[in-house]
Amino acid sequence: MILLAVVYHSTSCEADANRVLLQHLLSNVESFLRQHLEGLIMITLTPTITGFSPSDTCRMTGLRPIAVVLTRDTGILDWCLTNRSDLFDSPKQLPKLGSSDYYTILIAPAVSSLLVKNVNKTTLKGDPRPRG
Repeated sequence: MILLAVVYHSTSCEADANRVLLQHLLSNVESFLRQHLEGLIMITLTPTITGFSPSDTCRMTGLRPIAVVLTRDTGILDWCLTNRSDLFDSPKQLPKLGSSDYYTILIAPAVSSLLVKNVNKTTLKGDPRPRG
């Protein structure tokens, strides 16, 4: 599986800059999926800074949020969006690192997505060489 991962931290609250960012995300998601039909996309960003609407962003990109735990004391400030949420277990909040005001979030692969399905196999018994 091919992965496109993007972590974006914006310090701009300008509407024009954020519109350009959203268009950039959309075009890159579309381009990546055209080239890699089964590709995995994971994007993290802070919507409070960008001003992105959760419902509009998900609708336009086709991605779904998977971070549904607090990322900061005041709430879920950061998004983790993906096109394959079925591949991940529920995120877990871990302790803050050092003096950071953000929690560490663990997003692990779902065990069921890692299991290999049994494949029917044909087994020959006996001596397969021709008689003679």
